[in-house]
Amino acid sequence: MRLYNAPSVAKDGIRNANTEFENLPQFVKDAFLTGMKNFGVYDNAPIKVPVQKVRLPKGFELYKFTEYWLKNQKGEITPWWSPLEDFGNDPGLEARKRLAKALGTTASELSGVYAAVREDWNAGTFILRAKLKRDVYAFFGQCAMQPRLSSPTAAYPVVTTRPGRVHGRTTNLPGFAWQLYIPTLTDADIGQVSRLQA
Repeated sequence: MRLYNAPSVAKDGIRNANTEFENLPQFVKDAFLTGMKNFGVYDNAPIKVPVQKVRLPKGFELYKFTEYWLKNQKGEITPWWSPLEDFGNDPGLEARKRLAKALGTTASELSGVYAAVREDWNAGTFILRAKLKRDVYAFFGQCAMQPRLSSPTAAYPVVTTRPGRVHGRTTNLPGFAWQLYIPTLTDADIGQVSRLQA
């Protein structure tokens, strides 16, 4: 089975034009439903939509629920996003807000479960929005299941839910939301539009 569908348009000189899904780090591939290795319950699912390499145009708007800023402490721009408006199988932010309201929860909490954001990774207290300054290539597919909390390590022997995040009762977060992974972004590619309380 193919892991992604490559676009057929010209791609020279565009961010991630020569990046292939197979060459991404394993943790990135494992974050997509088609790349799952450790959760056998979904391995035999009858339908798996391949990850697609898509060209996003200048002006394309993105969002994510996060407690962080556009860049981390190392100055790296976050690569994980959702499309602000309807794109492919993702109906966009307003549809997610409506679904959350219908389910009696917040869009941030729904996103934590639906996008499988581990509870020790991110509290999702803000909606970060950004806009592309030029065309880029991204990988678009469904989120794989993740455990609610990461396994303890020597550096982090006690793993706890981030302050502000509700701790759920199940062992895993189901995923299945659609996500965009856009590696190697720079200030020339993307700019922060807003960061508002979720």
